[in-house]
Amino acid sequence: MTPYDLKRKVIDAGHCAVFFSRERMSLRGDVMKNFGVTAQPVTVKSSSGETHTCWELYRRYPTRQGLKDPVYFDTSTFVRIYLPKADTAC
Repeated sequence: MTPYDLKRKVIDAGHCAVFFSRERMSLRGDVMKNFGVTAQPVTVKSSSGETHTCWELYRRYPTRQGLKDPVYFDTSTFVRIYLPKADTAC
């Protein structure tokens, strides 16, 4: 799966198309050639506590705004999966 394949499947499924919109990507400083997709799906636990098998869309380099965290899309529904926020309390 390439980033372009994942983008097409997410848009065709009608989910999270705004993530890949040209306007939003330019606001974040993203370009499609900066993305990569893991070779095999990964298993993640969502913020609601459910376990999902997902494609991991990662950035090869941080954006000009410093974004570098990967984004996860379910392998069967192509819905974006949000991970729990990291606990930053000391």
